[in-house]
Amino acid sequence: MKTKLKYKTRVSFSKHFQKFQNGEIVAVIKKPSVTASFPGRLHGQTGVIDGKVGKAYVVRINGKKRDKKFIVMPIHLKKINANPIETK
Repeated sequence: MKTKLKYKTRVSFSKHFQKFQNGEIVAVIKKPSVTASFPGRLHGQTGVIDGKVGKAYVVRINGKKRDKKFIVMPIHLKKINANPIETK
């Protein structure tokens, strides 16, 4: 079933205020209705929550040579149901 156009552009309040714990696995998905600069290379990547900076979260994503950390707003994050990873 296709989603109607008016629902594609809306972002619910629960997306703005969702909470994550350190070590949770998340997917980074760009919301086009939010007007902000967003690196396109992050769309579709999965990572681990590493901390919080203000309202945004620090997401650690595995790179080819080393882990990279990005600061992402919670609107663009989606929790993946998996066992949380223990952080040091």
